[in-house]
Amino acid sequence: MPKWDKNSDWLPLDNAKAQVEFYIEDLKFSEAYLKYVKSFEKKKWKGYDKSLKIAQKDVEDSKKNLAKAKIKLEESKKLE
Repeated sequence: MPKWDKNSDWLPLDNAKAQVEFYIEDLKFSEAYLKYVKSFEKKKWKGYDKSLKIAQKDVEDSKKNLAKAKIKLEESKKLE
């Protein structure tokens, strides 16, 4: 297995697993917050549209980061 340093393009297996776990939880929290924001849809909440966009973007970002972390995990598994 190649030696890892902070400038490497890959992660040690344990770090890659931890990143996947982190982004799974991050996605859960993001989706829960989006659901919460949507619960105000019928109420006259000032700034609702802005909050909705932020929550939707957060979910989108979490999904992208989770996908990237899964790819890194697979790369790390191949190097182990």
